[in-house]
Amino acid sequence: FVCASSHAANHAVVPGQNAQAVVDGAASGDLIRFLPGDYGDLTIVNKDLTLKALGTTPAHLGNLEVNGSVVNLIKIGADTLRANDLPGDASKIIAIQASYGHIETNATEFHLAYSDVKYLVFRGKGTVTACEFDGNAQGGIAVDVHGAGTRLVIRNNLIHDYSLRPNTPTTV
Repeated sequence: FVCASSHAANHAVVPGQNAQAVVDGAASGDLIRFLPGDYGDLTIVNKDLTLKALGTTPAHLGNLEVNGSVVNLIKIGADTLRANDLPGDASKIIAIQASYGHIETNATEFHLAYSDVKYLVFRGKGTVTACEFDGNAQGGIAVDVHGAGTRLVIRNNLIHDYSLRPNTPTTV
């Protein structure tokens, strides 16, 4: 989705640094690299960016909100990830190799792969490939797909330990 051009800048973020300030100062097409660690909340609006963890250890955000943006997330996890289109600005997200607590997407396109997820609410078009949904027997559902025109391809995922009632685990 996001193509790096010869004019794209590279930015680095280290734990303790204000990641939101780096995102706000970046231009569309830029690459933002995160050292492993935990970071606070982050909002991306009308910017096309790639966020990538350096090394083999993923970086983790609190709440990540993406609105009207094209964003690649490579080894960047979050407690909550929300993606929404804005009037006239579609969101397109690729998220790979990370952990997410709750994902809620109403983006034009959303592709999730090789990640651990607790709960996904999906509207739009996209794919979920080779992910693990682990309910930890706390009840509820793993994937909630709804909305007119919604199309989700789910393939090669492991969904387990969800139940209709707490304390009654069911492996799906």
